[in-house]
Amino acid sequence: MALVLILFTIAILINEKWNTAIMPNNGVPFVLTFELQFFLIGILGVIITFAFFYKNKYLFTKKTLLGKYLQYIGRKTLNIYFLHYFFLPRNLEIIGQFFKENSNPSLEFLISIMISIWVILLSLVIRKIICLSEFFAYYLFGTKSNR
Repeated sequence: MALVLILFTIAILINEKWNTAIMPNNGVPFVLTFELQFFLIGILGVIITFAFFYKNKYLFTKKTLLGKYLQYIGRKTLNIYFLHYFFLPRNLEIIGQFFKENSNPSLEFLISIMISIWVILLSLVIRKIICLSEFFAYYLFGTKSNR
């Protein structure tokens, strides 16, 4: 894990060096280094994510409450994917304007998580209601009714 964090830090430092370096061809950016920077940062981000979940794998077992909820959501992802579009907020101009004037990444993250949880819960509730009908349960989700 420490090696991954060191590599991630090096990639960010290289990013700063690339942004301030003299570009070849009279200031035209060298595309390969730009793409390489995003590739390295992306790969290291994936490695950090896998390392986090591997290190904390005991939190995501069926023995914990968090694990039970996440596994239930994981089993219903196709249904959530099918229904979530209908519950996404349509007009977020007010929130967007607020964050243009008052930049607060923590609050933006919190609001994003709250909207995500709200949409997931609505999708699961509507799925339960739809699955009360055997016809809709079979033809919309390919499952038997939950009765």
